[in-house]
Amino acid sequence: MKTYLKYLSITGLVVSLALFGTACSSGGGGDDDDDGDGGTDETGGATGSDVTSITKLSGAYTPGITPITDSDGSLKWTITGVDVNGNGTVGVPSVTNTDAASGSCTDTDSCTSLMKGGIKATTDVDCDSRDVGSGDSADAFDIAISLDTTGSMGSAAGVIASKISEFAQDLEAAGVDAQFAGITVGDAYATKYGEGSTSFDDDVSTGDLGEPPDFDLCERPDTGAALIDADDMSTFFDEVETVVGSGCNGMGLPENYLGPIEFGNDNLEWRDGAARVMLSIGDDCAYTPETFTEDSIEGDWIPPDPDDLIDDLTTDGVVVHVVGGDEDFLACEDFDYFSMSQLADATGGSFTDIGDCSSADTCEVDLTELPITDSITSGTVNDCATTCDLFESLGFSGGTVTITITFFLDINMLDDGENFAASFAVVMSMTIEC
Repeated sequence: MKTYLKYLSITGLVVSLALFGTACSSGGGGDDDDDGDGGTDETGGATGSDVTSITKLSGAYTPGITPITDSDGSLKWTITGVDVNGNGTVGVPSVTNTDAASGSCTDTDSCTSLMKGGIKATTDVDCDSRDVGSGDSADAFDIAISLDTTGSMGSAAGVIASKISEFAQDLEAAGVDAQFAGITVGDAYATKYGEGSTSFDDDVSTGDLGEPPDFDLCERPDTGAALIDADDMSTFFDEVETVVGSGCNGMGLPENYLGPIEFGNDNLEWRDGAARVMLSIGDDCAYTPETFTEDSIEGDWIPPDPDDLIDDLTTDGVVVHVVGGDEDFLACEDFDYFSMSQLADATGGSFTDIGDCSSADTCEVDLTELPITDSITSGTVNDCATTCDLFESLGFSGGTVTITITFFLDINMLDDGENFAASFAVVMSMTIEC
């Protein structure tokens, strides 16, 4: 297998936008005052929100989009940068237009119809902009990492486990409010023999799905549903390095990579207001619902449909980065398996070839140098006020009510001197108090 590093870097640069009609840039758009209160509204606004769907209407790229409602009634948007050209340069996103309409839509036709016939808001919004980490409180990022610990990984399982420990400590040292979750995977995942386990005796490892099943007798522990700090993350993966430093079993070529992504997204105690990031590390293709029976996978470990998983991840604003095997060598689609690079592409994440990680000396994958680190430490945060006047223009007359709003975003991406455009419809259920 040829060894090389394919480094398609994508940052999760945090940018934002005005809610109705005007874009917020990193320069602060609207009322970019110094006292930090231009993006709030004391007369009321949104007290809570849930994303129903995110639909791509047009464009050449797909960034991750995460809307968050702040306690002051403002709405904050996190949008990832993307290496649109695939040449290693990261495009910087900017929102060129934002509209909103009362109601919801699910595809291009229904969204176009809603924009033409729905009640729309047109009032401008003031926004404040700041660099990540420069506010009164740190910016929150929740990061879940899945690591293949099967025999095909060999010594790479231990080498990269050590690199994950370094990565967690590096983010904490940068002053970012990062919390973590870890999970190991083969055909099963989140398994441990409990008190009878003599392999994983640290205080962090657990097995949320019970003891290893018959089709995968190796322990594949996780860190549980509660997020943990960098020290505990290091403890967990240091133990993984010690116990399965050269890999453990793994029957067929593919592994169950999609399962732990779905499991983490559905079960982790993600923090409100935190941007969600997942990192999947392995050297093979992924099983799908059409192929998992090859290794007799059953029960809680049956993998999800890739398209359904991608819909859930994009709706939840999760960006998935992948460190994976040589795509040309694996030829996953030729065998009806799933190529994990597709998951990265669909969620605005990056794909990095794992290369030769049989030893620390030959492994060129340095998680502290991946785009995810730069995205967290060099982005901007923009908070945009959602005043009662805005909601009244959508047909809301006062009091407290939960309404459905669709935000239409036009996003430009400047990548290596070339402009790319994309548009999205974000449907949100919002609780309004005025």
